[in-house]
Amino acid sequence: MALLEAVIGMLVLSVAVLGSLLLLAQGTRQQHVNNGRAQVIDQLRGQIASQGLDLCDSSPTLTVHASTVSGTTVECTSLGNVTVTLPGDSARVVTVPDDAARVIDVEVDSPLVGGSLTLGASR
Repeated sequence: MALLEAVIGMLVLSVAVLGSLLLLAQGTRQQHVNNGRAQVIDQLRGQIASQGLDLCDSSPTLTVHASTVSGTTVECTSLGNVTVTLPGDSARVVTVPDDAARVIDVEVDSPLVGGSLTLGASR
């Protein structure tokens, strides 16, 4: 009887340890995907800062964990002519023309970022 109790105890303990290992593996995979997403976002921020609207309708080159990410598209949506009144200076109004007032949307579709990653103000 004691041997049977010991075997059942070991079985229950084995299931608990196996469950813990599976949770740890899933967390590690998710952290890998999150790191890939962070790398893509950092690279896109840098490219938008340096190239601006030149990125519109292009497919920028991105790398995640030393692998090239394919399936990246950049779309720019026009906001029309935008008029900005600067705070504290009501007499100063700046008009931004239609070709410069745009919202930049980026979509990355790759398993390296966990599927589809969509960035932008209009999404």
